[in-house]
Formats: sequence, structure tokens, C-alpha cells
Amino acid sequence: MELSIYVLLAISMFTVVNSLMGGLSPEEGKEPLEAEISPLGDAVFSLKVKNDGLLDSTMKLNIKIMSKDEVVAEGEESLILSPKAEDELKLRLKLSREQMEELKAAHPRIFFSLECRTLYGLAGMGVRAEMEDVR
Repeated sequence: MELSIYVLLAISMFTVVNSLMGGLSPEEGKEPLEAEISPLGDAVFSLKVKNDGLLDSTMKLNIKIMSKDEVVAEGEESLILSPKAEDELKLRLKLSREQMEELKAAHPRIFFSLECRTLYGLAGMGVRAEMEDVR
């Protein structure tokens, strides 16, 4: 019984680590997280993810845009990937005209997190990053 628990843990961690690395290792010449912000206020963030593991994995992307210590916009998107599958997480945030003007005048910060969970959500890992003064 103990051996099967260790094997299951090893397979789970293999899946989590390989899935996170697949999401953070972009094609050559590209950024892992791509962002497009239109003048109309649509902010679209996209991240290509793949599951190089042995179990299904749930990938979750969370983005928060802040200005002057206030949250301007926040969103989350997730999907389930089968083993050896690839997909794209797309997160769309709607910004008002006032929010767009505030972001242009201030020093905005974007908080980004990517989480991978497997084994019915029992095993997982995530990474977080902050980008400052993005304009």
C-alpha cells in the first residue's frame, strides 16, 4: 500500500512539473504570456499550455491589473488537459474608458499566476509573477 502511494505521488508530481514547464516554455522568440490591449478597453491575455505528464491536469490562469494599489480588473480562466494535449488559455478583461485613462496616467502593475493541479486536485503547484510599470 505504501509503495502505491509513493508511485502515485511521483506520477502526480511528474505531471505537475512537466505541465507547468510546458506552459512557461514558449516557442522561440515569443513570450510565455501574450497580451493585447485594444483602445476600446478589451485586454486579452493568452498562454499556450500543454500537458506532458501522465495524468489529466487542470491549468488555471489568474491575472490582476492594479493601479495605485487599487484593483482595476481581475479575471481567471481554467481548463482541463488530457495527457499529451495542448491548448490555449485565453483570458479577456473588459476595461472602461476611465480605467484605460487611469492606467495610461499611472504606473500599472500586472499580477500573473499559473497553477497546475492533478490527481483530482490533490496535488498541485503554481507560479506567480508581478510586472511593474507596464504600458
